Amino acid sequence: HPVASASCFSCPVVFRPDAVPAHECARLSREQCRDMPMPDLFTSGLLPRQREFRDRMDRLCDGGLSFLGQPVKRSKPNLPSTGGGTFSTALDIRGPEIMADMYEDPEFAKAFLERIAEWQIALHRAWCASDGMPYGMDKPDGRDFSIFDHGIDMLSPQIYDEFLVSLILKLCRK
Repeated sequence: HPVASASCFSCPVVFRPDAVPAHECARLSREQCRDMPMPDLFTSGLLPRQREFRDRMDRLCDGGLSFLGQPVKRSKPNLPSTGGGTFSTALDIRGPEIMADMYEDPEFAKAFLERIAEWQIALHRAWCASDGMPYGMDKPDGRDFSIFDHGIDMLSPQIYDEFLVSLILKLCRK
């Protein structure tokens, strides 16, 4: 869910009684984005809560949880719900200004997107290791790795190719 990733980057989480949790964009400046430390892989945002759910599900499954008479087993690894791709996360942090950055300061935009992609890779590796599992994206063909990026429909094909295709390939390779 996008809220988990956004919460790691200090985007305010909004809980409404009649809707799923949502978040607000942090709208950080370029300087704030450059200077921002990357979030902790286990303790930032809603990740501790996600770990609680994971651990609770482990205990329930180990304790004989069943459904329709069949044992329930938790699939592993249980990766955090980071909510989307690199561009989605950049939109959560920087806001729509990231699109202007792609024209006005392309070096910043590329470096910022790269930092987010590297954090996402580190996050998944750390959670796989904490589950005692091999890193699932280490397959040479990138199988079993899906990327869903909200907001890419606002980009031209040329900008998408220039800023995101190489990151998607990198995520699939790593």
